[in-house]
Amino acid sequence: MRYLILLLIVVLSTFYVTGISNSFADENEWSTESPMPTIRTEHTAAIIDDKIYVIGGFDRNGDVIDRVEVYDIIEDKWTEVEPMPVALHHASATSFNNKLYVIGGFIDGWNPISRMYIYDMQEDSWTEGESMPTARGALTTQRYNNYIFAIGGMTSFGPTTINEMYDIEKKTWIAKEPMPTAREHLASGIIEDRIFVVGGRVQFGANLNNNEMYNINEDKWEIMEDMVSERGGLAATALKKSVFVFGGESRIKTFNNNEQFNSIDNIWVIREEMPTARHGLVAISYNFSIFVIGGGTEPGYSMSGLNEVFTPIEFQVVQDEEKEIIPQVNKSNQVNNVIPEQEEENQIDIVSEIADPFDSCQLVDKCLSPNEERSSRIIYYIFVILIVILLIAITFTLISLYRYTKLDKNKN
Repeated sequence: MRYLILLLIVVLSTFYVTGISNSFADENEWSTESPMPTIRTEHTAAIIDDKIYVIGGFDRNGDVIDRVEVYDIIEDKWTEVEPMPVALHHASATSFNNKLYVIGGFIDGWNPISRMYIYDMQEDSWTEGESMPTARGALTTQRYNNYIFAIGGMTSFGPTTINEMYDIEKKTWIAKEPMPTAREHLASGIIEDRIFVVGGRVQFGANLNNNEMYNINEDKWEIMEDMVSERGGLAATALKKSVFVFGGESRIKTFNNNEQFNSIDNIWVIREEMPTARHGLVAISYNFSIFVIGGGTEPGYSMSGLNEVFTPIEFQVVQDEEKEIIPQVNKSNQVNNVIPEQEEENQIDIVSEIADPFDSCQLVDKCLSPNEERSSRIIYYIFVILIVILLIAITFTLISLYRYTKLDKNKN
């Protein structure tokens, strides 16, 4: 009886732990907004006020584009502004004082560039700024005060650890402490004076789950708790004291993973999965929501115009006695400016004939999603429990046989 009680405790503990790790999985935290007019992937984006600017990437034909489309969060509609001076993909963008800064990327196929293009929203015009010291694409950028940090990416020689800082006022670039791990197709989020760089991959190698934090004021790196899953081609953004990481790809699949890094406790939490698995997407935070836009639904060259919004359940509740609800996206004046002919283009479109030369994650067995990993753990626990039950049964059988034999001898 004691063994059976212990076994019951093990079973209940297993399901309890599993339930905690997926405590947010059944919450309704996702919504869908007006799709982007141009389906695309490997684009970049940045926000100015309540407008998200989506820049460049590959279109449905696999062509590199210079198109810039603007999503008005309040009105839920898209418009188009002055295109970039050059068509590029795998660039990275940030904003400061009503200007966009688009840095790096690839042109003419997969040739990395060091250029920086600056968009003035008031003038609706582009100018070319000071180039980075190191040409690269598939990098990540973050702005802190009047400084822009360009981290990692793919150079002509492969993935890099380079970390370069641009002083917006002085218009100069300065080399900073390199990132510990060379990687490209990475993502990042900034919380106060700390940049958290997550995931990414290496050329012709496996995806990574590295999580490295750069302390801006101290100019040094610290290794943080690894991401739950190994992913490249993912998107990330910070919201309050957490970094949320979305999507990604392996050689055989795209991910709908949504993982939250709690920077205070240095732990990861699995959140409600994306409605649509994607890679080469962007994630932009606004108030208490995150807009996850575009990206491919299949590994390699695939595109979409999807605009899915994640609002964590903890930010959807009434905050005080005055019943003041945390601001969310205004849906009362939704305007769909996509004409019927464009609606078909906004659906998922796959161009699978072209192969991405930087696609990696060759170690497929290391590219499980959190759900797959959780299922594997459950199967493992069930296997262990069955073994324990078998051992207990064998033990009771042996004890019974021993007692029976002893009793039989006593009778004789």
